[in-house]
Amino acid sequence: MFRSLFLAFTLFCGLALAAQPSFAAKLDAGAFSAELPDGWTMNVEGEMTTFAEPAGPLELMVILKKYEKPDIKEIIAEMAGQTPVKMLADNIWIYEDASGGRCWSMVASSGTFVDISANMDYVDIKAFLVGLKAVQGKQEKALAGIFTAASSKEAVDWLGYVTPPFAGGKVHSDASDAGDEGDAGDSGDAGDTGDSGDEGDMSDAGDTGDEDEGTLYEHKTFAATVPKGWTAAEQNESVVFTSDAKDAFVIVRVFSLVSDDGKAFSKWAQEQVKALGGKNVDAGEGVVNFTTDKGANGMFTQFDKKSLFLLFGGDNPQIDNLIKSIGLVD
Repeated sequence: MFRSLFLAFTLFCGLALAAQPSFAAKLDAGAFSAELPDGWTMNVEGEMTTFAEPAGPLELMVILKKYEKPDIKEIIAEMAGQTPVKMLADNIWIYEDASGGRCWSMVASSGTFVDISANMDYVDIKAFLVGLKAVQGKQEKALAGIFTAASSKEAVDWLGYVTPPFAGGKVHSDASDAGDEGDAGDSGDAGDTGDSGDEGDMSDAGDTGDEDEGTLYEHKTFAATVPKGWTAAEQNESVVFTSDAKDAFVIVRVFSLVSDDGKAFSKWAQEQVKALGGKNVDAGEGVVNFTTDKGANGMFTQFDKKSLFLLFGGDNPQIDNLIKSIGLVD
């Protein structure tokens, strides 16, 4: 059974195909430098540095922190929230963020911490990781060691979407009690809707205008009408809808939640937004909205024991019909 979801939203950013990049420019991010393809941009906001392809959806992010007394469990709870993680070593772990992006993290014994993420598959991820270099300073030695580990095959394969998603990862959440959303980002099982009752009690899906001109897309957790001239591609538990003109996109993912507690959901969702590098966070009853540096809009919406995640942007008249047609699957 499908129930439609009507969402209000504003669109800002465009989406374009990026040409095959060539690494030519070295940019200084402060404590480290990175080699970037021609035309890419770098944006530094405090601890977070974002590298973005020209007019496209691909983003690579490096978060650099310094902990006086590093506690692995607390750091994981802060960065990954309730999302399960897989430990690669005592101080190295991987996880997926709310949109299905890949994250690799390491903390050195000195307290220097780095989290590197890629929101989608990037053909030159290895060259990017190898090009990360520590700049002379107090954290130079620790950063050099972390960046060496980040260029390992294990890290490259994970961030490059070569390694399959892991299932049933262990949640390190001793330092956080963000409600009972422990299963909210349960890696390979994140789309398991379980017995969640009548969540997503939404309006009928009949009045979406041009939806008869599209094609029904059925995922295990939701359904949507894909407009003509759009394509759908699954990336782990997320689905990326893209217009053929590359002028708009919609990313959809459904999370299963352990409890239907609204306060716990809001806290969990805001932790996910933080991990995604979102800003302009607006938390209301059952919904958390945010924007990104590139002008896209995102939201987490709660339906009892499910959460619908959307990230969308672009300039295409069909985007409204696509989002209106999204319905959770019982």
